Amino acid sequence: MSSDEVVRLVKIAISLGITYVKITGGEPLLREDIVDIVGRIAKIEGLQDVSLTTNGTRLASFAESLRKVGLKRVNINIASLNPKTYNILNSGNLQDALEGVRAAVKAGFSPVKLNYLLLKDVNEHEVDDMMAFAEKNNVILQMLELEPVNTEDSYFKKHYYPLTDIEADLKRKAVSVKSTQRNAEPANLYTAQTKG
Repeated sequence: MSSDEVVRLVKIAISLGITYVKITGGEPLLREDIVDIVGRIAKIEGLQDVSLTTNGTRLASFAESLRKVGLKRVNINIASLNPKTYNILNSGNLQDALEGVRAAVKAGFSPVKLNYLLLKDVNEHEVDDMMAFAEKNNVILQMLELEPVNTEDSYFKKHYYPLTDIEADLKRKAVSVKSTQRNAEPANLYTAQTKG
């Protein structure tokens, strides 16, 4: 779609009562006109919030410009902090994505969320490392379960990893738990702190 078509669709959505827009992909930062698109969307009357989901590998180059034109929040998909595992899952360079995380924080996005999709026998052992990275970089870690939608049945059965045990452990360790719901998606926000 052209940038004009994207903006027109958003205007139609807002006229129908939509107030939040999330730009996703594919990878939205592959579009050279993404800053223009975000800036035009952010100015539409009636829009309360615009955010973006990215793999983060090009975010370091775009973060400041996107923030200046009105992007408020960003979600970054990082399924592993191991460069080899990350490359297998994302066909990209982990260091580029981590630089994108840091650039997003520096640019003042609030919040910056890391989407961590847990996969059995692939990355489920990285929970503690991901939590430490999130704490160190002042970002929110969003742990996600594999969904059986648009996923081959055999892949889902092999890699589905339920979050129940992790959630129970977080409840024990958390200094606070806040139930949240946005766009009909309930979740719990666990605040953990290093003791000492």
